[in-house]
Amino acid sequence: MCMLSELFLFAFLGILSGTVTGLIPGLHINTICVMLLGLFYTHSFEPLLLSVFIITMGVTHTITDFIPSIFLGVPDPSTAMSILPAHKMLLKGRGYEALALTVTGGLLGFVILVFTLPASMKLLPGVYNLIRPNIHVLLISVILYMLLVSGKFWKSLLVFLLSGVFGLLVLNSGLINQNFLLLPVFTGLFGASILLLSYNSSCKIPKQKLRFEFGASDCLAGAFAGFLGGLLAGVLPALGSSQSAVLVHEVGHIKGGKKFLTALGAINTIAIILSVLSIYLIGNARSGSAITIQKFLGELSLNTVFLFIALGLFAAGISSIITLKTGKYAIHIIERINYKKLVFFTLCFLFTLTYMFTGLYGVLIFITGTAIGMSCGILGVGRSFAMGVLILPTILFFAGLNPLVILLING
Repeated sequence: MCMLSELFLFAFLGILSGTVTGLIPGLHINTICVMLLGLFYTHSFEPLLLSVFIITMGVTHTITDFIPSIFLGVPDPSTAMSILPAHKMLLKGRGYEALALTVTGGLLGFVILVFTLPASMKLLPGVYNLIRPNIHVLLISVILYMLLVSGKFWKSLLVFLLSGVFGLLVLNSGLINQNFLLLPVFTGLFGASILLLSYNSSCKIPKQKLRFEFGASDCLAGAFAGFLGGLLAGVLPALGSSQSAVLVHEVGHIKGGKKFLTALGAINTIAIILSVLSIYLIGNARSGSAITIQKFLGELSLNTVFLFIALGLFAAGISSIITLKTGKYAIHIIERINYKKLVFFTLCFLFTLTYMFTGLYGVLIFITGTAIGMSCGILGVGRSFAMGVLILPTILFFAGLNPLVILLING
């Protein structure tokens, strides 16, 4: 049995690692998990301690990775939907408030999860069995609703289909290491495209306000909506945080930027915990980190689940403080940089990052994603339709058409 001091040591190491992976775009926790598997199979490491490390690293990563997304426009797949509302707030001097909203959402969502844990553990297996066969119908319904209310049906459909076909080709290409597959996709669709469109504007980053007030009701509403979205993302296969964010945004009518950022913060943090909890509830892991933990421990006991949740909540609290402190340093830097220079150097950084991790094929994907992402601004279409890059493949997967699509793609 592991000593309490050992558990906290590995929890702190996990928080430190999650901070690093969150702040460095392209460095994902799945990469660390692959390395840990190698250590586990070649050395005598206590599996529970390694699992604690992964849990705390994952929770910390979901909170800190909003910093590069908000201040540099470098999205992780789980934070891509935050780019537009956060970018708007940044250009209004409220970038730090946007960061604080995501942090608040992550913490509140986790607290809601703790208080609803007994009910969630009873209901989730039944909900999983009910929804899973029909998730493609749910997603199709949401997309149709989004198209009908967009006011630009055909243009929105064009962007959705373009990004969806783009996603099908990329996800089934096998050209890039799976650990970095979505890096060029999302940096192009939601990072470089926004930066390029704003490059010739006269905007500049104003002095950022560090003092602000939250509406308690808005934060709670956003966090609860994010909690529901996190349940879906954490339990259902092939349904990630970004797709859940689209569902929350449309079905839950979370239209305000503040509510949405709070909801997205909650989705990300809850999804990482629920993906592990699903090992206990339905016998299947729902993320790369959860799969690694399952390989370490096999089945989870109820006591282990409670331990993970307790240490996860601890990590959420510590990483929230780290994120808010680090965010202030980031603000001091970006306030002193000319906006066009910041955009230029960020684009160069994105291009270099893509080439380093994914090579020439990744650069081609990055350029293609950038072009599709720019079409949203040019056509005046909501950027959420570019999430077709994951939603269309998800629909086909749940409809049982994925093998046929792969066959067609491969000729």
